[in-house]
Amino acid sequence: MKTLFALISTIALASAANAQQIIGNYTPVNGDPNGMIEFNLTQNSVTLALYSANSYSPSSGYSAINSSGDFFAQHLNYYYVGLRRYDPILNDYIAHSTFHLGDFENFFSRGLAFDDNDQLYVLKCRENYRAYYENSAYLYKVDSQLGGQDNNPTLVGTLSTTLDADSEFSALDYHDGKLYSYLAPGGIVEINPNTADFNYLNPTLKHVSPLDASHLVVSGLCISDSGVFYALLIRILPNGWTDFPFLAIIDPETGAFSPINEHRIPFVANIGIEFIEGPTPPFALWQSGTTGNTPLGRFKVKGSGANANEQVAVYFTTDLTAPPATIPAGLPGAGTQLNIGGTLHYLGTATADQNGAFKVPTGGVPASFRDKLLFQGVNLSNSKTTNFFRVIM
Repeated sequence: MKTLFALISTIALASAANAQQIIGNYTPVNGDPNGMIEFNLTQNSVTLALYSANSYSPSSGYSAINSSGDFFAQHLNYYYVGLRRYDPILNDYIAHSTFHLGDFENFFSRGLAFDDNDQLYVLKCRENYRAYYENSAYLYKVDSQLGGQDNNPTLVGTLSTTLDADSEFSALDYHDGKLYSYLAPGGIVEINPNTADFNYLNPTLKHVSPLDASHLVVSGLCISDSGVFYALLIRILPNGWTDFPFLAIIDPETGAFSPINEHRIPFVANIGIEFIEGPTPPFALWQSGTTGNTPLGRFKVKGSGANANEQVAVYFTTDLTAPPATIPAGLPGAGTQLNIGGTLHYLGTATADQNGAFKVPTGGVPASFRDKLLFQGVNLSNSKTTNFFRVIM
């Protein structure tokens, strides 16, 4: 379990006392100093805050957080990769340790992650500048002791795949004995930290063509202690420009993204994100949803945070900008105000299992609703609402 007591107490990142958090480093678009980014995940909302921290610019956004809650950003140099630890007292990144993966480091490291014993893993791609894209990636174990310099990291193994201009690994995180990364196209991959063997969580996604997969780029990836996959996504616009990144939940079964509350982050550099497992508020409900790409798309909603045997009703709308609406009389949860608006459509009601997880019975929505769905649930026993999400396929 990750904590961040020093950071929270010094710069008050935890604006909500019971919030879980996702944090990262960023570079603003307006030339302001680099800083920290924070999402507070509370009972039924996600709030975004930016903190201008310092004038030092980590040359890569990849990050890792250890068991003590120390946040590290990767600094790239021609000859080595350096770890810089965020110091909340100085409000700055300070030098910590370095390691050597070969020349032209800025082409290489694609993600950092600590395991439960604070062993640092590094994912490396693109072996040399002459062969800018290679057919493999490499997983290393690195000595990251304070002040240390590891010139010969242990090569765990090779992740053999095809990497080209439209496909590469991005980000790395550790959860429950496994490492996870995102391979585009292909989706989330699970990596054995002892052998570097990997597999796709959804095998069918590895056959998605680069043209279909490249409209969304994963900038950061982190996993909560309960196994929820969060990602920072950058949408590639039709003119080739990029939109501001946004936070989303990834459904590991389908690879679908469910952006949370449509926050847009005004920065230009890639950043790493890390999950801080704080207290979960009572009745905290979390959900994600997917739609099938068919004339009548199957619609699935999964969530957790209810008590055993409680019922959760889910509604959706295609009006992305309407003010909040109240569930009308005659429907489950009538009188409860949701964060979504316009005409509310009742999707269904699910009963939570013994772990508080729920799955709404599968229904169908027209394919024309694709990328135009907002949905939200309500716990019928106490009128607590879930976060609201927009489904993007």
